[in-house]
Amino acid sequence: MTPPRALVPIFLGSLLALAGCRGGSPLILGLSVALTGPTSDLGIACRDAVALAVEEANAQGGIKGRPITLVLRDDQGDPDRAVDADRALWVMGARVIIGQVTSATLPRVLAWAKDHDLLIVSPSASATSFGVDRTNLVRFTESNALQSRRLARVALADGRRKVLAVIDSSNGDYSEDFAGIFAATLGDAGGTLSATIRFRSESLLDSAARIEAEAGRADCDSALIVASAVDTGILAQFLRKVKPGLALYSSGWAFSRALLSSGGSAIEGLTLTQGFNYDDPDPAYRSFRDSYERRFGRPVDYEALFSYEAAQAVIDACRRAPDFSAASVKSALLDPRNAVGLGRKFRLDANGDITRTGYIYRVRDGAFAPAGIGQ
Repeated sequence: MTPPRALVPIFLGSLLALAGCRGGSPLILGLSVALTGPTSDLGIACRDAVALAVEEANAQGGIKGRPITLVLRDDQGDPDRAVDADRALWVMGARVIIGQVTSATLPRVLAWAKDHDLLIVSPSASATSFGVDRTNLVRFTESNALQSRRLARVALADGRRKVLAVIDSSNGDYSEDFAGIFAATLGDAGGTLSATIRFRSESLLDSAARIEAEAGRADCDSALIVASAVDTGILAQFLRKVKPGLALYSSGWAFSRALLSSGGSAIEGLTLTQGFNYDDPDPAYRSFRDSYERRFGRPVDYEALFSYEAAQAVIDACRRAPDFSAASVKSALLDPRNAVGLGRKFRLDANGDITRTGYIYRVRDGAFAPAGIGQ
């Protein structure tokens, strides 16, 4: 595929950097993300952040004197296309792929990766379980088990006890998991999910009348939306059309400026949690933020940060690993002596997961306003 126009300077920069890396053939790093479709906002942020990290690494000599070649495939956020994309990258020589930014693509990808010495490093797929062996997975976002409980505790502290759930079943590994953990946390404190409305992203607008009718009948004091940023904004409009003033909560999947543009005034007061602080004072984070925003002309978001951290960690692990096999790179990534990340450092646990600081945000006057740190 032809890279989008905004990407061309990135790859030119990477190719020019190769001239400074002597001593070996290029090392292939795969990048498999959705550049088209409803989750393309995440894929584009991931693409740009990873390319920036690769450029910086090549300017410093690459990996053991070998330049890094970043090879990109658009998986469109579709499970079958994701397997095809990763297979193509594997054939080209990639043994580590950064991407698979949503949980929907991972079960089939992981089943294939296990048999092909392929390590998947996901910046943001957070489902608790994928129903398959996840030996070949490392993640740079917290699992739903942490994020969903944190958000439910906020809702309980706000006095919510009867919550309507509206979830995107086309990303069911993530959304069903998130809503289930949220419900269990509510239940432990005497609350409940009073009703659940399911939809598929590709037919959301066609489902408007049904969603509004079901929401109108629901006995609830608030709503939990588990959907992409764009869809969450649209759903907020549906819900507040039939229940004006309804308190809204959302998973961290929607924490994107695409939510602000799609939701308008309907998302005022919406609450969500994410392990990202745009105003983190850490110098390394500020340097990345400034470089990213100068280069791409848009603000850093959680996907960009997590992707950049993932790329930096993979490159560092490749420099320390005895070889570039999936097992060796994962072992180097999980080395307990190795702290990774910008700002607050963290370590990957034995399962390839992390714990981040969970920031709470509420939408105020069309912007994400910090509202504390969740528990």
